[in-house]
Amino acid sequence: MIVAGINLDIDPSTLQEWESLNPDILESIEGLLTDSRDFSHQIPVGYLPDPENKGYGIPVKEHVYYLLQVLDRVRFKENMSVTEAANTMHGRVKKQLSVQTLQNTLDRIENQIDILPPLPPSVSKKAKTNRQRMEWQRKRRIQTRERVKLKGLRDEKREKDKEVKAKQKALTKQAKQIKMTAEEAGLKDNDTALRIQKLKNESKTSRFEPDPEINKQAVLFEPTPKQAEFLAADETVVFYGGAAGGGKSFALIFDAIRYAHRPAMRALILRRANSELKELISVSQQFYTKAFPGARYNKKDMIWTFPSGGTLEFGFFNKEEDKERYIGLPYSYIAWDEIQLQKSPAGFDFLFSRLRTTDPEITCYVRCTGNPGGAPWVKQRFIDPAPYNTTFARYQPGEEDSAITYKFIPATLFDNPYLTADGEYEKTLKQMPAKQVQQLLYGDWDTVNDGFFGFDRGIHIVEDLPPMHWPIISAMDYGWVDPASCIWAKVDPMTGAIYIYRELEMQRVVVRDWAIKMQEMEQDEKYTRVQDRVIDWTLFKNNGHHGPSHLETLDKYGFNPRAADRNREAGWEQVNQRLLPGATGLPALYVHKSCQKVIDQLMSATSKVSNPNDIDDVRMFSKGRKHHWDVLDCVRYLCMARPKQITHDSLLQQSKSTAAWDKYNNYFK
Repeated sequence: MIVAGINLDIDPSTLQEWESLNPDILESIEGLLTDSRDFSHQIPVGYLPDPENKGYGIPVKEHVYYLLQVLDRVRFKENMSVTEAANTMHGRVKKQLSVQTLQNTLDRIENQIDILPPLPPSVSKKAKTNRQRMEWQRKRRIQTRERVKLKGLRDEKREKDKEVKAKQKALTKQAKQIKMTAEEAGLKDNDTALRIQKLKNESKTSRFEPDPEINKQAVLFEPTPKQAEFLAADETVVFYGGAAGGGKSFALIFDAIRYAHRPAMRALILRRANSELKELISVSQQFYTKAFPGARYNKKDMIWTFPSGGTLEFGFFNKEEDKERYIGLPYSYIAWDEIQLQKSPAGFDFLFSRLRTTDPEITCYVRCTGNPGGAPWVKQRFIDPAPYNTTFARYQPGEEDSAITYKFIPATLFDNPYLTADGEYEKTLKQMPAKQVQQLLYGDWDTVNDGFFGFDRGIHIVEDLPPMHWPIISAMDYGWVDPASCIWAKVDPMTGAIYIYRELEMQRVVVRDWAIKMQEMEQDEKYTRVQDRVIDWTLFKNNGHHGPSHLETLDKYGFNPRAADRNREAGWEQVNQRLLPGATGLPALYVHKSCQKVIDQLMSATSKVSNPNDIDDVRMFSKGRKHHWDVLDCVRYLCMARPKQITHDSLLQQSKSTAAWDKYNNYFK
């Protein structure tokens, strides 16, 4: 479009929007490109001084045209920021142009070509400045644009619905005509039958949405709200679990056949052993033949084959050798039922590499169900990384583009109205041991069956920080792959109780960076400094080398710790002794709620099989990495630095007080 001798190469949709705001937009743009203007202060961007009229400026067409393009990209297409636009101006319109100057220039152009919508009088009166009024006008323009866009989407959807319904009606009519013709002619040939079946299938798959007047009696499965949330999740990996009775098995059986109408569907449902698949297979036999007439189940191979050609296989995975059963086999859907029974993530990780399909219409998914307890890696992989019902991603460092989305959807017995109606199943679960009640009835993932420590959230976690004047002690443990960790605690001067209130965990950092970070975290200690520090004694073995040791580096930054007592069994005994109630009925070890790593490791530690007096010292795949109990080791060092003991003087004082009371008590009797 040529305006004032300039080819106005502005996006047509933008011109259409400008025309809706100003019907005479072309005349306004022509005036902007040709008319000189009176400028009382300074000549603005895009204009040159008029040699004939002092105080007037004449527009430079190429510059004004480029400013119109910038206006389009910044405030209408929104594919360029103001800063980027200002940078492109350098040497093209003006040698140097600030962001604020460009903002003012765009405001002036909007005013000149009149593409700001009018405001109601009530709003105009509230505008104290011209800039504020223009900002409100731009907001109003954006709102109008969004309404127009939304209306267009609704109209497009309405037209699409009409086309789909018309196509469905035509296909159904055509199928009926072909069937009637075949019956009248007595034709039984395969070509006619296949054609009829094809038209019927196309009619079914062309439905845009379910019929609202569907016969409720014909519904095979109506999910609970929680099951519906699981079935609708679009993350690659979803873990659906928690308490017993949440309807996990039913949801899994129906979720697995979402693509059963596609020939390329290859689904796999796994348990630890074949014998544990009986319930799932029984449920599938109740519904699959009704949902897909003609579906066949091969009992020997444990495979369902659907009329489309898609398959669903029931399998098992319990040990490393079982992966040989699935080498080279692709699956578009993999489901792990009761995954907490898998001792390690080896099977899960291996079968993840089998997840693929050649059908672009099929989205590959991994689904898991399970209850609290069992293998610790399940909680660390699915539960710990993010709050419940929150999508999170897992990826290798530097591979953000290949991230896999995960989500945990909790479910309890109370989410299943079919089992809570009479309350009998709830009564049954409440008869179990206390820890299993927490796990199976309430879905508590922090309760460990064979937990090593007597840590109780309701007792040992505190919300208030300890007083500022209490003495501070610190425990440190350096590592490269195993994280470099440090915890800070304050000691109650009256009772000797330890309050852990701060933690630090860093991986793959040099000692210098670790020390700098600890310095930063201690800067807010205004009233007292750390009075005692202990560190893993292995760092003292490196003294005497030619190069600077870790301790020398720490000393440069003001850290001079002493060697910690690394006696494991005695250390764990000290931790447990402090967690137990003392003579006053209160424990001697508390953890602030912000120290989540300390809390997690205290609650998830289990006994070592070879030595029940020690903890299983390796944690596998804790939040995507393999390391030792780094923070928990610091807790052990801390308790060994301040061992809990009752002194002879305190026992003597207690004995004297008791004797004195008995003397007076007997006298008054």
